[in-house]
Amino acid sequence: MLETICAPCGVVIAWTKCSKSESPTNILRFLESVYPTEESRPDYICIDKACLILKHAINNGTWPMWSQTSQFIVDSYHYMNHRTSDYLCRKWCNPAPLNGSAPNLVGVERDRNGRPHYKRAFNSQVSSCNI
Repeated sequence: MLETICAPCGVVIAWTKCSKSESPTNILRFLESVYPTEESRPDYICIDKACLILKHAINNGTWPMWSQTSQFIVDSYHYMNHRTSDYLCRKWCNPAPLNGSAPNLVGVERDRNGRPHYKRAFNSQVSSCNI
């Protein structure tokens, strides 16, 4: 299995091969090797297995380290598939909370007629990449 970390514009920052699986343990090890210090960690880590990684980090005791700097969010496709049955996912991995807790992911824009609407800021408006 190949695991990559990409900037919002799509540029690959790092990659690794997982010999047997994309397990939460392997993914957390990879993240810790790429982001070894608090200063290097991103605010958001969007991954399809965010809920599993969050649960694993809580269970193995590394969550306090990550919670100071980063939030694991799941992509919207996976969120829609299990948000109703998974409270932890719904509460902590929501990619677009409407409570203002992630204002840089979803913002209110106005259309040509001045009507407000929600607009995603994740990967859809990136025109250049400064990493």
